[in-house]
Amino acid sequence: LWIVCVSMKSDIRVVFIGDRKSGKTSLLSVIRDGTFPSECPPVVGEFSIPVDDVPSLSTIHLNDSSSEDHQNAAIESLVRIADVIVHVVDAADEDSKQSLFTHWIPFYRVIVPTTPVLVIANKVDSLLEEEKENLMAFFNRALSNYINIEVCIDCSAKTQQNCDKILLYAERFVVYPI
Repeated sequence: LWIVCVSMKSDIRVVFIGDRKSGKTSLLSVIRDGTFPSECPPVVGEFSIPVDDVPSLSTIHLNDSSSEDHQNAAIESLVRIADVIVHVVDAADEDSKQSLFTHWIPFYRVIVPTTPVLVIANKVDSLLEEEKENLMAFFNRALSNYINIEVCIDCSAKTQQNCDKILLYAERFVVYPI
């Protein structure tokens, strides 16, 4: 008789990173409160999703990051404790998308080379149809450029499009790593 013991992680830390005005805090507000904030604070404090609300029976701790800390040790500290990084870009801002390749991927490769990254293109509700094609090209480039980018999601905090998928994938990357 063999007894198999599967070790599940009891706590999962998800850290939201991205450039200024990408919508990190709005997404976290939607996840926490279920509504788009009429006024968004610069940063949402850490909060947790309790075990009862999570399929894996793990507590999910969510951390926001300040864009003011872009080059700061605070970002590095947050990234180091992350089980999953949710990297948020503004889908309509080319500079925001480009910084994933010019700043963030090199940063992640040095600091946390094995941590899974989920790329969220926020604010897709403001895109025109031809811009949506460019977004798919961005996703393809991101997925082929960095092995730890597990998935890319088009999202809108304002309309709550695909916001529910963020935690689903973040949890999956930790509980069922590839």
